[in-house]
Amino acid sequence: MIVLTNLFIIVYIAYAWSWHLPKDSNANRFIHLASPVILWLGLWHSWRMFAPRPDSENRRLIIELVHANRCKVILQEVNLAELSRWNAFLNCRERKYQNNLAGVDFKSHWESLCRFAAKNYSTLDSPVVRVNLLVARQRIPAPGNYELNPFVETRLLKWKVDES
Repeated sequence: MIVLTNLFIIVYIAYAWSWHLPKDSNANRFIHLASPVILWLGLWHSWRMFAPRPDSENRRLIIELVHANRCKVILQEVNLAELSRWNAFLNCRERKYQNNLAGVDFKSHWESLCRFAAKNYSTLDSPVVRVNLLVARQRIPAPGNYELNPFVETRLLKWKVDES
């Protein structure tokens, strides 16, 4: 297992190093052949991790569905800490997608997400009448500090289902 882990690290470092090389370099051409797999796995890197201001919080997207009978259903992403290593790895792509979707850069997608959730979770006897889109934010502790900060929920959008 250690050999496979070390091999993965070596391949990933080569990939990350090659990603931003000039477009006409052989290494860049080769690495972009593998880009569909890398993107599917959620392993692309972003300079936001490093500078000038690295990411400083974890985000979780939460969808609260309110049905006509006042029943509430909460949808939220899987907590990777509760999964096996393999399943956590397989869910990284979805986590990265939802983490990005919870940011203000994707504000234009929020209403469509609410509409999609309402449509897919409505039933004939109890349709969804309102969708609350929330984000739970957790400050990432400084290096060397192992005390976890709590998640704080904030409402992004309160969306009422259109009757028409």
